[in-house]
Amino acid sequence: SGLSGRLAGYYFTMIDNVNGLGYSAGAMEDFNREMQSVLKSIADGLMTRDMLETTMNDAMVSNSLVFFSRMIASCHIQTHPDHFAPFLGLDEGGGEQV
Repeated sequence: SGLSGRLAGYYFTMIDNVNGLGYSAGAMEDFNREMQSVLKSIADGLMTRDMLETTMNDAMVSNSLVFFSRMIASCHIQTHPDHFAPFLGLDEGGGEQV
């Protein structure tokens, strides 16, 4: 439920080959797991501000969270193209505007 549930939904949309975007589950799993782990620690009150700062300053963790966040944003844009078409210079059918 909440943010964790929404992220899980986007994760499954990313890896669904039939109805989703068809990204490799193997490629996305580690990034999803890292994001879910950090969010769970925050939600459960196990992570202090200092711990969060240390976590975010760890290049491997930070890069994973940023990458997965970008993938979520991309997934949202791809699954809601009509909403974003004007910002991307596309008409509502997905073609370029002249």
